Amino acid sequence: MNAAVFPRSTVKFLLVIELVESGAADRLGLTDEALALAFASHNGEEAPAKVAASMLAAAGRDVTALECGTHWPTYEPAARSLAAAHQSACPLHNNCSGKHAGLICLACDPGVDPLGYIDPVHEIQRRVTDVLASMTQTPHTATNRGTDGCSMPTYAVPLKALAHGFARFGSGVGLSSERAKAKHRLRKGGSSPSVHGSRNRTIRHNGHEQFRNSCVHQNGR
Repeated sequence: MNAAVFPRSTVKFLLVIELVESGAADRLGLTDEALALAFASHNGEEAPAKVAASMLAAAGRDVTALECGTHWPTYEPAARSLAAAHQSACPLHNNCSGKHAGLICLACDPGVDPLGYIDPVHEIQRRVTDVLASMTQTPHTATNRGTDGCSMPTYAVPLKALAHGFARFGSGVGLSSERAKAKHRLRKGGSSPSVHGSRNRTIRHNGHEQFRNSCVHQNGR
């Protein structure tokens, strides 16, 4: 249980806490559907891509603000449909575009330039990393930092600490009143019929499923 893992997408729902707790989600009018996408992965179909685009629009931005990179939809019929229409994939089709759109919203709400938001030293990256460190009670520093496939920093965390972080989120024990409210809002979003069923992929909103499927051991095994 003390083995360190890079949790990667497992902690998306912890990353998005700051978006809600800060009030940015409400000020920008983000829907439960948008919040669900912010802490989920998708297959690049039209529906989630449109939701990600709507999140960027709420922040006054467009697809050019995304720094997650581009890959073709992982749902083959969606990729074939794009190709048949002589269209190219764009960052909206990246399976992490919702998470990245959420970070851009968090930056734009107080007027912070989102450029470089994936850099560990960016103000927004520091804010969400502080939440990760608080929830897992584990330092998140350069010494345990790696880079995820979507260009985001990811931090190696002991399994036990990660499990305790999930327990804090699930139970609310030890959370401030504002964080507890954010947690309830996110759980509500996670139960929405969101974007929804990216085909052949269960969009994983709940931590235990993400934890079981997404953790990568620090030694690569």
